[in-house]
Amino acid sequence: MSTKLFEAEQLPSHKLHDKWAKKYGIPSYISERVNKIIDLEYVHDLGEVKKRKLYGVLPITNVTVNELRYVLESEFQGLEYIYSIKAALLHHFLDKIEREIKEIGEISKKHPQIVIDLAYDKMRDHYLYILSEAELEEIYMFLKRHADIVVNDIIADMKRRGVKIGLYGHILITFLLSEYVKKNMHKGLIWVSGISRPLPISSAAKIIVEKLKRNKEVAIQFCQDPCYSPYTPPYKFRNIEDLINFLKK
Repeated sequence: MSTKLFEAEQLPSHKLHDKWAKKYGIPSYISERVNKIIDLEYVHDLGEVKKRKLYGVLPITNVTVNELRYVLESEFQGLEYIYSIKAALLHHFLDKIEREIKEIGEISKKHPQIVIDLAYDKMRDHYLYILSEAELEEIYMFLKRHADIVVNDIIADMKRRGVKIGLYGHILITFLLSEYVKKNMHKGLIWVSGISRPLPISSAAKIIVEKLKRNKEVAIQFCQDPCYSPYTPPYKFRNIEDLINFLKK
């Protein structure tokens, strides 16, 4: 596959990757090389979980993080290898932050810490901690400390590349509803106005967001076992920000 096609597919620009690698203390020649290894020279996004269908039927998951580690071990030694691990983890973390922003939309600017948390969960879901558990935690804390700037940088980079960003999506609301339910020891089902049965959190979030996007008032209620009827009063919302502020209390 041509370099030009890879460049069209890559997420944050290598210029942005290199900027944050430098801020993290990674030598430029290492971050530049690692970016090319991940995006240009092997499978695109080397280190990601790749899903494909065998003979067009059976889904196969290929965890390419082990391939990435092998390539880094082959190219770097000693301190340079440690820096290469940092650069690889940071590269994938920034990629995942962009993917979360695509799902959440412009409202990511107001909740950058949550965006970093969601990207961190994906890093673990995709087994990238295999490269180094300790380094992953260090990078996570580094990005949390700079969450505002990181998210704004990535959004600006997306706009320069012509990537469309919506107003908001249901991913953020799913996350906040899940945290709210756990904190208040509610059952993981939610009643949404206009729906005759309680819904799982992710389904409820999608409906809530769609209603609010159409400027419709939404009322939600929580329940405990058994969940035949709601036990909290209805909480009513006219816009997404009021809902977010309520769930973050």
